[in-house]
Amino acid sequence: MAQPCGNCGAELFAGQRFCRACGATIDGLSEEQTPTRMMSPPPADWGARSANTAPTPSHETSPVYAPAQYYQPSVPPLAHSMPPYQPPRSRSPLGWILALIGVGLFVALILAVVFVTRYANNRTPRFDRGSSRAEALSGETLLNETSAEQVTTAGNETTFIKTFELGEDATFGIKNINGSVTVETWDKPEVQVIVIKRGSESDRKAAQIYFKQEEDGLWLRTAYQRGSNNKSDVVYQIKLPRKMESVDLNTVNGGIKVSDISAEITAQTVNGLVDLSNVSGVKKAQSVNGNIKAVLKEAGSEPMEFKNVNGNIDLQIKGDLDAELEAASVRGIINIDEQFGVTVQKQVVGQKASGQIGAGGEPLKITTVNGSIKLSK
Repeated sequence: MAQPCGNCGAELFAGQRFCRACGATIDGLSEEQTPTRMMSPPPADWGARSANTAPTPSHETSPVYAPAQYYQPSVPPLAHSMPPYQPPRSRSPLGWILALIGVGLFVALILAVVFVTRYANNRTPRFDRGSSRAEALSGETLLNETSAEQVTTAGNETTFIKTFELGEDATFGIKNINGSVTVETWDKPEVQVIVIKRGSESDRKAAQIYFKQEEDGLWLRTAYQRGSNNKSDVVYQIKLPRKMESVDLNTVNGGIKVSDISAEITAQTVNGLVDLSNVSGVKKAQSVNGNIKAVLKEAGSEPMEFKNVNGNIDLQIKGDLDAELEAASVRGIINIDEQFGVTVQKQVVGQKASGQIGAGGEPLKITTVNGSIKLSK
């Protein structure tokens, strides 16, 4: 049964130790169970702990933390004194030397370009005006089944053969476009002409061969009909007397081969080899893309010129030679037999050799751009 609180009379429940209304204890508590009690007086040695710990006012405003431990560079004092005057150092002459070398190389390059340009402008053999026309010019005759002595056809080849009377000291010339030219000699006062056309029937028909004979000479030329695109090859195989006044041979795409003849020889091609074997009296041998090889029995008494662009020049002169040599190669070496007594000089670009051979005389010019030169006995 519930009991009333002895202090305020409020109803108490079983197990309740304090009154919820006034907070009075229901029954007496032991000293240890009492929730709130007075503290016992401090011991006698508690004086150090009772010292006044309140902060005292101070005028010191320095921070209480330790100064930084990292490196703090000090600013050096500014120097107010001027350094002593020192005269400027003299420059090395090496810079001027390198500049002069550079200018020399530049000039040599310009000369090489001019040299190549001159050859490029003159690389194509110069035919007479109208020589490529597929029509007969004044005094010309078409070489065909009617005018030829013999005509044979086998496969894609048609061969024309014709013989002309022509004595010594006469002139002979060929102007071809696509095909080689071969000249040999015999002991007859005649010229045998063998012309071989190669290609399809229409291409062979488009290639026209014209000849012109006069008392002192014989000339042949190749021409193509308009629109044929020059597809047919025309090969010339010639036999001449051993001695002639002059022989002038020209082609564009093909080699030229001449042997065992004495004449004023001119051999010019663009794409092909020039081969002169056991001849005398060469006037000019020229190629653009192809080597030049010549073996001369005698040099002759006229100026001689051997000119190339992309190819070597190999010249052998068996007999005595009296000439003024001028040889030059832009990208190649020059080799001259010691018997000629001419020294090769190395240039900034290429090599050259010039001087008198024997007793001197007419000019002997040997020049190439991309190739070597050999002059031997």
